[in-house]
Amino acid sequence: NLPQLQAGRCAVAYAPPGCMKGIFINGVSRRDASGTLLWQPTRADGSYAVPTRLKPFGSLEVLAEPGAQTLTTCTNVLCPHARPLLADNSMLINRAPYFWSGGMGVVINKEAENDAKDLLWDFFVYTNSA
Repeated sequence: NLPQLQAGRCAVAYAPPGCMKGIFINGVSRRDASGTLLWQPTRADGSYAVPTRLKPFGSLEVLAEPGAQTLTTCTNVLCPHARPLLADNSMLINRAPYFWSGGMGVVINKEAENDAKDLLWDFFVYTNSA
């Protein structure tokens, strides 16, 4: 259960897609029994570091037309949903247009014993290699 994991008492947490959304809604922190904040992730300036989802993969080049045999660099016209990859807007990335979530979310507690972490890692690599 997530409170036990957050308290450092579990080696692993797993959930179907969406079940970890509480972390995104309620934030990440460690509190004592009375609810006093003991720890939360922070940025260099001390502000709370909000959990984020990774952006899906994308491509800098696409097939410009059906049957094309070569890739063409994304432009605003060719890739209307692309976003700048670099701060200077010199490259556009055309990311996957769907929500890429599925399968099972897994968290291995960094405070777990090394043998337990190794066992869990090997198990999840094995179950995801088929």
